[in-house]
Amino acid sequence: VYADDVIAYDTMPDTAEGELRARNRMTLRNITGTLSRRQLLNPIRFPGVACALISHKLLRWLTPLFLIWLLMATLAMAPRGHFYLIVLLGQLVFYMLALAGWLRDRSGKSVWPIASQAYSFLIANLGFLLGLRDAMGRRRITAYR
Repeated sequence: VYADDVIAYDTMPDTAEGELRARNRMTLRNITGTLSRRQLLNPIRFPGVACALISHKLLRWLTPLFLIWLLMATLAMAPRGHFYLIVLLGQLVFYMLALAGWLRDRSGKSVWPIASQAYSFLIANLGFLLGLRDAMGRRRITAYR
């Protein structure tokens, strides 16, 4: 509903939980909006728009699935060579840093910069994953939380 006499204020989330809810909500709304205009994803009919939507929206929303697939693939491939083992160890270090960031955040302590980056990345991608799940379940947002 549009009302031109209304003034709205918005604030940025200041907690990880708030950021997660915001990412989930934004992803759900964006996916729902994009899928309601599927014809824009046709690269033959709308090459510029389709390319932008696919590269800047769709692939970003699918990143959590790519991360899960990458972890599963490197787990399966690690016994086959040093390269795969190194990639797997790198991923595990990244996830451990994110876990450390989460634990420090929950304890009220300041989060180390590198752990903060990993933690923030995973919070954003968890929000994308939840938004994707909600969109596929045809959930609708009727009010902001």
